[in-house]
Amino acid sequence: MSLASKSGDETYIFWLFNWSNKPVQTHMRLVPNYQRCDITKESITIHDEGSTVVIPLSDIKTYDRQRVYEYTYNLKLSLVHGISQAGKYRRQTKQFFLLTADVFSHVAEDNWELKNMYEVIRCLKNGEESTVDPNPYHRMLRRRGQTERLTERVWDPFLHPNHYGRVPTTLSIFARMILILFGVSVFGAFVAGATYYIVTTFF
Repeated sequence: MSLASKSGDETYIFWLFNWSNKPVQTHMRLVPNYQRCDITKESITIHDEGSTVVIPLSDIKTYDRQRVYEYTYNLKLSLVHGISQAGKYRRQTKQFFLLTADVFSHVAEDNWELKNMYEVIRCLKNGEESTVDPNPYHRMLRRRGQTERLTERVWDPFLHPNHYGRVPTTLSIFARMILILFGVSVFGAFVAGATYYIVTTFF
């Protein structure tokens, strides 16, 4: 499926777990912020809580998949001139760190999807045609081996992932963890009690 911007250029859509002018980690954030990231041959546009940051592709000096924490990778963009953004960054910023998300499991996807983003930027900066599917939902369905779901509905790449599946809250995740820990402790107590009974009764 081809996605065209207002200028008629192919638009590749990614949903970010988070992004910043500093390395983005996941161990302090259980759920994604979800910002839409549109990439065309002209620019990378990030839509973040009512503000929009536009990074011209021509201003990107380097772009690398960089390990920023022990288990987390970001795509680091280093700019030639830098940009100023009144909404998120009031000072001129010359580097950005992007972390992509899995739009179905709602976790950080810093391997396969981040490589897709890297490949799109590489192709567009070099005037090549990218083979990456521009639709993030289609990409993830194919990766999961669920190609039969491609036609079950219209997967609009511009719609928030919450539209296709409820994004969990931090509170709900903690509640689930507590239930799991409680279940494990109850099971452990049951096994210990059963073992003690068997040993004391039959041995």
